[in-house]
Amino acid sequence: MAKIFMLEGYDGSGKTSVAKEIAKRLGIRYCHFFSEYGIQYDIEPLSVKEDELINMTKKALDKTLECKEDTIFDRGLITPISALPEKRWDEFKKYFEQIPLVMCYANLEDTISRLKARHEDESTWYDNEYWININIKIAQKFHVPIVNTSTSGSLEESVKY
Repeated sequence: MAKIFMLEGYDGSGKTSVAKEIAKRLGIRYCHFFSEYGIQYDIEPLSVKEDELINMTKKALDKTLECKEDTIFDRGLITPISALPEKRWDEFKKYFEQIPLVMCYANLEDTISRLKARHEDESTWYDNEYWININIKIAQKFHVPIVNTSTSGSLEESVKY
């Protein structure tokens, strides 16, 4: 059975850079979850019905669990859940129990700096504060380790549960 691992986080949190580096060092496949499974939706406002988002995400997560080669996934679990009302989060509990997962976090200053360097739309930069808080709330609810990818701070501050 293949080993799978998932890195989560909001735009500018450092997850893609970390995921690609881990894949390279371990010689395993890197996979962007949404590209792999053709999942497309806008999060604000949510461009699909809640049930449609839940069904397409669960279907893709089930495929992830059947993965035949060692793979690190960029996103896939916290990101779609963050678009749902909190009362629906528990519908994904089994996936948090089955898929090894870490959430990347960066402070708002570092996040904005990264988005700026990528020439992201400036109007979305400060929306990230909202998404940072939602992602952390989901990670804490499901006991997902949170890794601080900020460029400032001590090593002791790097991993939280």
